[in-house]
Amino acid sequence: MSANRPNIVLTGLPAVGKSAVAKRIAASTGREFVDIADQLIAKHGNFHEFDDAERRMVERKLVSELVPKRNLVIATTPRTLLDEDNIVSLLGSEIFHLSASNKEIIERAEADGLAMHPELTDQDDLDATLDAMRSDSSETFDRFTTIDTTGKNTGDVVDALRQSGADIEDPHASGAQRSTTSSGMDTRTQRIFTMIIACALAVLVVLVVLILAF
Repeated sequence: MSANRPNIVLTGLPAVGKSAVAKRIAASTGREFVDIADQLIAKHGNFHEFDDAERRMVERKLVSELVPKRNLVIATTPRTLLDEDNIVSLLGSEIFHLSASNKEIIERAEADGLAMHPELTDQDDLDATLDAMRSDSSETFDRFTTIDTTGKNTGDVVDALRQSGADIEDPHASGAQRSTTSSGMDTRTQRIFTMIIACALAVLVVLVVLILAF
């Protein structure tokens, strides 16, 4: 396993599956799982009670500590990437936005216990709260590849991330387990090879037409 694989960052609203999916990726690929909310709680207690300026400061510091590291799978808080400084710090990472319908988010949050999702705790109208959060974050989250987790289990989401280009192949998997062709090429290499062949054939056709024309 390469120690220099870029970090994978999962962001999104509460209860869209960031931590569960990140843990699944980490377990199957040998990466280290990092939950920013858990680390902030471990270092600062209930950081959700901080004012915006203090919260931004402690999140920026934590993110800056993660930047030199590689081979991580990072689950952000819903606010982490709303801070442009954190986006700049994580530009070398593969960043994906996980989304879900309000209905599914509410069902998941209630199943977890709302205390597990402080952004939703003590909110009388969860649907309206989520609409407001979605509106506030859409400009940021739309910058990243979005995976809709509605109706999907963690395995489905991991597959969707893989298909969207995330580097989450198991480095220890056998050839049969990896996404390979019968010739032994992985799918990305096969696509490149196919494009080269297609271009070569196109050039050959043009040359034949020019020769016949003269």
